[in-house]
Amino acid sequence: MLTALGALITIPFFPVPLTLQLLFAVMAGLVLGPRYGFISQLVYISLGLIGLPVFSGGLGGLGIIFAPSFGYILGFPFAALLTGYLSVKTRRPNFIKLYGITLTGLAVIYIPGVLYLYLALNHFLGKATTFQAALQTGTIPFILPDLLKCLLAAWLGLEYRKRIFPYFSKASVFDSNPPAEESSNISLKLRK
Repeated sequence: MLTALGALITIPFFPVPLTLQLLFAVMAGLVLGPRYGFISQLVYISLGLIGLPVFSGGLGGLGIIFAPSFGYILGFPFAALLTGYLSVKTRRPNFIKLYGITLTGLAVIYIPGVLYLYLALNHFLGKATTFQAALQTGTIPFILPDLLKCLLAAWLGLEYRKRIFPYFSKASVFDSNPPAEESSNISLKLRK
């Protein structure tokens, strides 16, 4: 699981470490699509919560829910869902479009991340913090590296579509509605 691998590459910051997890969370949506990207991130979180050391710093177990950074982790499935949905629905995806999509995934990770950071600092750790301070602490040090991760994710997603999934723009395995000629072939096979 790439998100777990991204957690192993950690630069410690307090209260939120810098990892490559965001890169793999948005890539899950771009590569796996909305449904499987979402599920992959739920599996990742579930594995960590049952005790496997897949979170930043090799942590795992239910105690992680009290960590100030857990809100960012909660955003991963929703970021994968949104980036997957938007990438599948985007006509003629290019680097700029995919970069915009990854930025929306970044926002989906930051929103619960900062809210949870604020709650964790104030209620779990007993450190009186304003929301503005939590916002600054949970975003400012990470914006430039996260923008770069989004650039990399957009480039990798585009390369994936060009090289590994060349028919992605016609019909995707992630779409619930196959093209008309495929659906008519399916219905003919079912009738026989």
